[in-house]
Amino acid sequence: MSLKRPGRGRLRLLASLLIAALLLLPCSAYADGAQETLDDTIEELFERYRLTEKNFAIGFRALSDGTEYWYNADKLFETASLYKLPLNMYFYELEAAGEIAPDEPIYGVPLDYCHEQSLVYSNNELSQLMIDWIGSYRQFKDIAFGYTGLDESERSFDYYASGGFTARMMVGMLQTLWDDPETFGQEIEYLKEANPGEYLESGDCGLEIAQKYGYEHYDGILNICIAGIVYMMHTGAGNATNAQAAEMDAIAACVIGGVSMNGGRGSVVGYIIGALIYGLIVNMLQLLGVSGFWQPAVTGTVIIVVSCIDSMSSAKKRQ
Repeated sequence: MSLKRPGRGRLRLLASLLIAALLLLPCSAYADGAQETLDDTIEELFERYRLTEKNFAIGFRALSDGTEYWYNADKLFETASLYKLPLNMYFYELEAAGEIAPDEPIYGVPLDYCHEQSLVYSNNELSQLMIDWIGSYRQFKDIAFGYTGLDESERSFDYYASGGFTARMMVGMLQTLWDDPETFGQEIEYLKEANPGEYLESGDCGLEIAQKYGYEHYDGILNICIAGIVYMMHTGAGNATNAQAAEMDAIAACVIGGVSMNGGRGSVVGYIIGALIYGLIVNMLQLLGVSGFWQPAVTGTVIIVVSCIDSMSSAKKRQ
C-alpha cells in the first residue's frame, strides 16, 4: 500500500507531516511473525522519509481478531479535511433520528448534495456551511469527540485548541462508522467513491477502500492525513466459525422444499426448489439493505411459518 497525491505521482514525505488511521476488515488472523514484519516496514519508512514522532502517526485495528497497531497515536495533528468524516456522521445521525430531512436545505443547499460534495469531492465551502449550521467549530468538536469512543478524560484543552484529531480518535470514528451501517451506510458508500486509486492504494490486490483524505499547508509544512476502511480478502483458513449457522439455511431450504418437520420423505426436486426460493429471499434482503444481524431472524421466521403450515396441514389430513 502506498501514498499518492493526485497528478504528482508518489509523494516524498521529506518535509511533510502524515497521520494515517485505518480500519481493516474482515481479514484472516495474522500469521506468525506479522507483527515483526510490520515493525520492519514502519522502520524502513522512517529511514526512507525521515519520519519522526513530530511528523508521523499511524493507527489501525483489524476487526477479524482485534489486532491493533499504534505509533504516536495520541498526538494531536492538524488533520485538514478529515473533520468532514465526523461532520457528516452528525448530520446522518440527525437524519436517522428524523430531526432533519435528507433534502432539507442547509443555507439554501440540499443536505444530501452537501453530503456528496463534502465526502466525495471534499468541498470546503459546503462543509463550512454545515459547521455554521451547527453553530461553531468548538460545538462541532464536542460532537466529533462523541464518535471517538474514548473516555472523557481524553477531551483536553489541547483538543479544542487544535484544529484536528489524533490517530486513535480517527480509528475510533471509523469504528463507530462501521458499527452502525443503518445510520452511516450512505456515508461509507460516498467514501468508497472518493479518489479511487489514490491515497490508500490497494495495488494489484483489488481491495475495496472507503477513505477520507486531506492535505493542507500549515506554517510552510505540508500535512497529509488519511483515514480509511480497507476491506481485506478473507480466506478463513482454520477458522472454527466457518459456516456457522449454515445448518439453519439448509433446514430452511429443505422445509420450504416440502420436507415435513414431523418426519417423512422429500424429493430432490423439492430440495432444489426450496434452496432457490430461500436464496431469492436472502438476496432480496441484501438488496433491500437489511442488516446481516436480522437475516438469521428471517431464517428462523421462515422455518416457524412453514412448520406451522405443515402442522396444520397434517392435522387436517388426520381428521
